[in-house]
Order: sequence, then C-alpha cells, then structure tokens
Amino acid sequence: MVKIKIKSNPYHKKTEFKTWDDALDEWISIDVITCPNSPLLKNDFAVGFFPFKVKQIVDAIIGAYYAGSEKVEIVFEGTDDEYHELESVCSDNEYSDKAKLSRSPICLENARDILHDVIDVFKELAPLVSESVSDKSKIQRELDKFSDASNDVIPICVIGNYSSGKSTFINALVGYELLPSSDEPTTAKIYKIAQSDQSDRAVVKFEFDGRSVRIRFSAESYKFLTDSHDNPLAEHLNSVLNEIERESIPLKLHRVLSVINAYANRTVGEEISDLIEIDAPFDDDGNWDIKKRFVIFDTPGSNSASNLNHYHVLKKAMEDLSNGLPIFVSEFNTLDSTDNDKLYQAINNMKELDNRFTMIVVNKADAASLKKDGFNEDDQDRILSLAIPRQMYAGGLYFVSSIMGLGAKNDQRFIDDHNAEIFEDQYNKYSNPSSRFYKQLYRYNIMPEQIKRRYNERCAENKNLVYANSGLYSVEQAVSSFADVFSPYNKCQQSRLFLDRVIRITSEEIAAATRKREEYRARVHVNLEKEKQALIAEIQQQSQEMKAEFLQNYAGHMAQYVDEVNVAVDAATLKEKEEEFLRINADSKAVEERKNKLRDSRRSLGANFLKYFSNMPKEGVFPSIKKAGKRVFEDAKAIRDNEAELRETRKEVDRISSDELMNAVKDLFTAYVTQAQTLLEEQSRAYWENRTSCFKDAMAKIVTQSSALNEKERSELAGIIIQYQALAFENHAESIFEKAAFVYKFFGDTNRINIDKLTKRFNSELRLMVQQIYNSFESSHANSFDEWMNNLLDTVIENIVEFSPQLYNQAEIIREETERIAELESRKLKLREYSEQIRRMMDWKEC
Repeated sequence: MVKIKIKSNPYHKKTEFKTWDDALDEWISIDVITCPNSPLLKNDFAVGFFPFKVKQIVDAIIGAYYAGSEKVEIVFEGTDDEYHELESVCSDNEYSDKAKLSRSPICLENARDILHDVIDVFKELAPLVSESVSDKSKIQRELDKFSDASNDVIPICVIGNYSSGKSTFINALVGYELLPSSDEPTTAKIYKIAQSDQSDRAVVKFEFDGRSVRIRFSAESYKFLTDSHDNPLAEHLNSVLNEIERESIPLKLHRVLSVINAYANRTVGEEISDLIEIDAPFDDDGNWDIKKRFVIFDTPGSNSASNLNHYHVLKKAMEDLSNGLPIFVSEFNTLDSTDNDKLYQAINNMKELDNRFTMIVVNKADAASLKKDGFNEDDQDRILSLAIPRQMYAGGLYFVSSIMGLGAKNDQRFIDDHNAEIFEDQYNKYSNPSSRFYKQLYRYNIMPEQIKRRYNERCAENKNLVYANSGLYSVEQAVSSFADVFSPYNKCQQSRLFLDRVIRITSEEIAAATRKREEYRARVHVNLEKEKQALIAEIQQQSQEMKAEFLQNYAGHMAQYVDEVNVAVDAATLKEKEEEFLRINADSKAVEERKNKLRDSRRSLGANFLKYFSNMPKEGVFPSIKKAGKRVFEDAKAIRDNEAELRETRKEVDRISSDELMNAVKDLFTAYVTQAQTLLEEQSRAYWENRTSCFKDAMAKIVTQSSALNEKERSELAGIIIQYQALAFENHAESIFEKAAFVYKFFGDTNRINIDKLTKRFNSELRLMVQQIYNSFESSHANSFDEWMNNLLDTVIENIVEFSPQLYNQAEIIREETERIAELESRKLKLREYSEQIRRMMDWKEC
C-alpha cells in the first residue's frame, strides 16, 4: 500500500508531503530531487491555507498514487481542526474505495485552544518587556502588534469598485444603515469602523483643517468633545444634529457621515482628514453570533482615480494591526474587470492583510442573471477564470444581496426609502419557498466543497429565511470562522515573533553596554602603572579560565541528579491504580448486586418458561401459551431494564474511576516535577556556591602574591575578596515551573483512559519538564555566577584603581555598566524562558 504523509503547520503557514519508503523503513520528503514530477509540489499546496486546498490535495494524491488495486493510505500530521477538514473530504463516497485516512502520533494544538494561554504568558511578561528595552521607539510597532496579538480585535478591509455596493454591504455587517449609500460614488474618505464596547454609545472622530473634531452620541443626545467654535463643518453638523437629537444612534450617525461625505466631495481649500474613525455598536439582532471585536475599513472605490492616494492612508491606518481579512466586493457583471491590477498588487503587498483568506463578495446578486439550478463545474471554472477571481480567489466567492440581508437583520427599519422599497419588492422571493422565483443565493457560492456543505447545512437550518437566503449569513459564518479558528494561528505566531524581536534588541543593548565597559577598561588599563596593568590582566585571564572550567564541568556534576529525577511511571502501576478505583467505585455503586439482579431475572425467565409449558397438559395449550407469553414478556422486559441499569452503572463507574485516576496522575506529575525542581535547584546551587569559594581563594592568592601592591594594600584587597558577599540566585524559575498544570490537557480526556497512551504521554512530558527545569537552572545560575564574578572583579579593579585616584571615576562607570549588563542578561534569560514556553505550546508533540 502506498503511504503519503501530509504534514501541515498552520503556525508557520507551511504544508509538506512525504512518502513511505519500505526499503529504508522511513518517510522520504517529496521534493524536486526525490519526486520532481509530483503534483504535490505546487506552491499553492505548500503555502496556501490547508482547509481551502485539502480537496485539491486529496485529488492530487489519488491521481498520482492510486493504482486501482489497493487504497492509498493518507497519514495526517497537524492540528485536530485541519484533520477534521481532511476527514470530511476523505469520507465522501468519491474516495471511500481509494483512500484510507489515519493520523500520525505527532500533532499540533489548535491555536484557538492555546491562544488564551499565550495571552496569559504575555500578561505576565509585559512589564519585563518595558524594562528590557531602553529606547521604546525600537519596538513601538512590535508593542502595538503585541497588543493586537493579545486581544480579540479582528480587522476587516472592504475593497472594491465604488458602484459595487460596498457601503451597503458594510451596513449589512454592522446591522443598520451607518454609511450613506447610493448609485453614485459615496465614499470620499476611508472609514475605520470599530465595534463599540457599549451598545448605547458611539463616537465619530476626524480632523478638519488640522483641528480635531470628536462627537459622542447616546440614545437621546449628542455632545461635541472638541471645540466647534469657528469651525464651519462642526457648526453645520451641530445644526443638523439639533433637529434629530432625540432620534436613534443609527440615524444620527448616518446623517453625520452623509454631511461629512458630501462636504468632502464638494469643498475646496478646507480639508477633511482622509481617515474618519467611528466607534459604533454592531446590531446583530441575535443572527450573527459575534464572539470577537471587529474593526471594519471602508475604502474609496478602487476605480476612482481621485482617490488613489487613499491606499497609503489605509496602509497607515492598519500599520498597527495584523492578520486583517480582505473582502473584495464586486457585481457579477464586473468580475472580469481589468482596471484593478494595482489593487491586486496592493492587497498582496500589504503585510497587514492575510491574502490567503481573501473573500470575494458578489453583491447585488439578485439582479444578476443566475441559473435557477445553480452552477455546474464548468460554470464555476468559467467564473474563477475571470479577472477578479483569477487574481484574488483564495477560499470563497460569495453571492449576496446586502439590502435583503440588512433588512432581515434590522427588522426592515430602513433609513433610506429606496432600500426599503427594494426590500419590500423582493421580500416574497426570499421568504416564500413556494414562490416561482424563490432565491437561495448561498447555493451559488464557490468554495471548497466540504466547507460549502457545512455552511449550506447551517443556512438550511436557519429559521430567518431572508437572512440565510440573502447570502449574508454565509459571509458572516466565514468571517466568524476566520476570527475564531484561523486568526488565532497568526496571533500566536505574532506573539512569538515579537518576543524574539525584544530578545534581539536586548542582546544589542547588552553588546553596546559591553563595548562601553570594555572601552573604559582599556582607558583605565592604559593609564595604570605597568605592574598594576599586569595584575589586572592576570586577574581577568584567570577569572575567564576558571569560569570556562566551571561551565564545562557543570553538566557532568548535574547528570546523576537529572537521571535521578527522571523517574518513569510504568503502565502496570497505573493499571493497578485504575483497577483499585474501579473496584472501590463498583462496590459503592453496587455493581455486583446489579449483576445478581440481572442473573436472577434471566433465571426467572427460564424457570417461568418451563413452569408454564409443563402445565400445558393440565390447563390446555392456548391458556398456557397466553399465560406464558405474558410472563415471558414481563421477564424479558425486566432483563432489558436490568441490563440497561448495569450498563449505565458501569459507565458511571468507568467515568468516576477515570476522573479519580486522572487526578491521581496529575498529583503524581506535580509531585515529580516539584521533586525534580527541588533536587536540581539544590544541587545546582551547591555546585556554584562551591565554585564561588574556589574562585575567591584563587583571586585572593593572586592578589597576595602580587608585587604591584604594598603589603597593606595586598592584605586589604585579599580581605575584601574573601569577605565578598555570597552568590545570590534568582528565583524566577519557580514562578514558571509551578505552572506544570498547563501540560495536563495533553494527557487526554477522562472517559475510560488508554493507560498505555497515558503512560507514554506522562513520561514524555515529565522528561521535557525535567529538561526545561535543568535548562532554566543551568542558564539562570550560570548567569548569577557571571554577574557575581563580574561584580567582584569590578570591586577588585576599583580598589586597585583607588590607589591611583585620578582613575576612580572611570572605574565607577565600569562598575555601573557591569551592573546594567547583568540586569539585561537576567531579563533576556527570563524572556527566553517565556519564549520557550510559547514555542512549546505551538510545537509538535505526541498525540
């Protein structure tokens, strides 16, 4: 059987393929050297988002490797979510006799399952980040992106031609007519629409002639938060709002934005800022289950020559965001438009947008001439070959009537009479399945089959027919999937990249401080007497040689203790513990009594059967059969009831026993980790404390034998060395490794546990945790010794220099720089441990 492995890593946006080599008994990468003609080498497969490419990948595997005699085994290595996408495709009848799907024992965690843990880590390290970089401008952008990575804000960038109905589409997402819309160009500016924290508050912000204008809205009032005096636009807005002060927030916002847009289109000399910011509530009316916070960017029409500069404004407005979702809005008859090449390039080059998820929305689809029975495969291929889909299609082309979707969400409460008229005219076609022209626009969507099937099933179940049939529900499902399932991968990876950047900057600052210290040391060295120069050089050389020796011998000293704490648990022990819990819980739930009850009911059935048929000669055949049938029926029912009761009781015993075993395993794991931490820290401390004593003796010996100092100076300096403060160790490792509980979820669920799998996972995780504890103490304690040693050397050198007073100030600078270097090294070590913690969450592990 041919075996193909799919290895997908959505954190790194990379998919690899391997084939099993029976002769070598190993997986071989499918690449241009080993398999130059393989269809799996397509770049789309390697870097495209796996759920969008999965059917094409399966088709490529079957086409290249299925020989017609036996199934191709497809082994998947990746996340649960992506495996289920692959499973959905492979379960189709088309592949049932051609492919066999299995999972690798190695897997990745879903990003949505670990994102909250990543955010918790970032909350802990945030103060450390601020302390570690002196020049915040170096990481300000990364700090902003870190803020984005640790919150639920999802940017959506809506782009398209001005006539495509972008504003109406955005209004449908928001749930009311926020933006003005018409057949003429309406968006003269970029609108940044952020979802408000409060359902009864909204704010509009922009600049007019360089002056800030901010207006706050509530249900029955409004307030200018900036001075509107001598501001003609603000005064005009105030006049308009006075007339509608007690109207709804949507109406007030709509009027204000209409005025701003009209003012911007006709005014020359007085300029409104290109970016208009709006904080407004989103009214989903229970239709769209919004779990994340969205910020929507509405841009000028891409074919509006006067607004080309707005893309620079858009890029600037999004520069502090990441992982944006691009949505291109078009009409059906303009899908083959060729005037958007610059736009395609702009989208592909904006790192703030993830073009692997670009959605194409065919708006006003009810006005298009669409086949009543939907598209066949040839139709879909023809549509995807048109200019816009050819350049931008990633994972979905959605057919939508934004006006119908908006009306379905806002209970037909339109501000614009034209929109209300269209909705009323079309309502029957979307709400009445018996209508001759009944429309279900979502059936025309073009996307991966397994995803379309899932979305269509939800649409068919939605009781709001107009909302589902308008196509808007499918779009909002896709946006929610992006926010809930796909976006977390980018957020997790952004967190790691941000930490790496901070670590690099910290290293640069350490290098700069080290250079400064060495420059001052060189100056001091030049100005000292030759004998004192030689003394300092000998001290420095001896210290470096001793430190190198100490570091080299550390691993050998600690090896026996690492082996001692790597105590593996065996399956027999866990099995024995499980059987003990099963026995105790079986007694407490009276399992044996229920078994006896079942045995009695079975015996009763046999006994009564014989009894009634033995009386047949006396009572007659039919009366005996009648009595026997009734009693046999009752006895059979009692057997079924007793069997069901015993079965449910056993399930309950299994569940309780599994819970108790899992708790015992967790307690044992914590005990082993605590034991490992205690012993390794104790022995590591003892090692370095002993070395500090050796080091002080060696330094004191050099000083006392030096001819560069007089007898009083030698005695005084040797005393300072011998009496120098003890080595102080940092305790930050405890705060990290006490959190061993975060690995508990890797042990599996608790309904009749697989003991062998649990044992393997326990021992694997324990080895990893012991190694992390060892690595932490190795780095932390070596760093503590290095800091202690450098401080002692600076003290020694400072005292030698004191005998030459003119060099004292420079010696003081050296001491200060040494302390700063030690502090930065300590912070970098902590940052690396946090980075390792996040890396491990996103790393491959045994399933």
